[in-house]
Amino acid sequence: EGYDETWKKIHNTFNILQRWHNDHELYHKIGYLIASNVMTLGEIFTLSQKKNRETKKKITITDFKAALDRKIKSSMPKKQD
Repeated sequence: EGYDETWKKIHNTFNILQRWHNDHELYHKIGYLIASNVMTLGEIFTLSQKKNRETKKKITITDFKAALDRKIKSSMPKKQD
């Protein structure tokens, strides 16, 4: 892997993080997961890069937000009857 490939990966990662920062919903969901020690930024990034099982393409932003919602929901204490 050469300099150009490494720089493209760095640039791509920066752009992803910048989009997350500028998206109010993602910013708060990701912030909650990190602040609550539910997930690390690396784990969240890996989750965002997963492939859709059916299409074999990278998951959509809608799928990513839904996955974050599931992580948040599972981190909440269960209601007692």
